[in-house]
Amino acid sequence: MANICYNLLGYLPAPTVYGAMNRLDPNGENKSRYGMTLILYIAITAVACLVILQLIRATKKVEE
Repeated sequence: MANICYNLLGYLPAPTVYGAMNRLDPNGENKSRYGMTLILYIAITAVACLVILQLIRATKKVEE
């Protein structure tokens, strides 16, 4: 079950999002870099969330 969830949530969204973003190509040639750019930079959001959570944990430990 865990492996199925990992595959559905980890591997399935990347090609789906990549294809959807490439459809936004204004020339309609599907040579857009929007999809790859989104996939590469989405990791920044994950890292930012991890940093924020670590800061919240650190402030809670100081208060205790």
